[in-house]
Amino acid sequence: MSQKIQPGYEYKGVRYLPDYDYEDDNMKIFHMVELDQPTGGQELVILDWSPYSTPTIEQFQTWVDLGMPGRTGSGPLDEDSLLEILKRKRGLQ
Repeated sequence: MSQKIQPGYEYKGVRYLPDYDYEDDNMKIFHMVELDQPTGGQELVILDWSPYSTPTIEQFQTWVDLGMPGRTGSGPLDEDSLLEILKRKRGLQ
């Protein structure tokens, strides 16, 4: 079973920092990541994932390994879009 990433999870210097937005009828997650900068300090970057789910540890690691890509279609990234990016990168279209 795949584990969901938790706040503060780190992989290759990229830290997952979700920002939860609670409303009366739902909760949305803004998926932020923090990158250490070579000159010091940090940079915040958005992981464009569904605001209603959290990526698994494996999905987060794949996203980082792929160079932290943005969305490839009309919606946010998901497992299928990560697999498509991975196939293209490996030349397996």
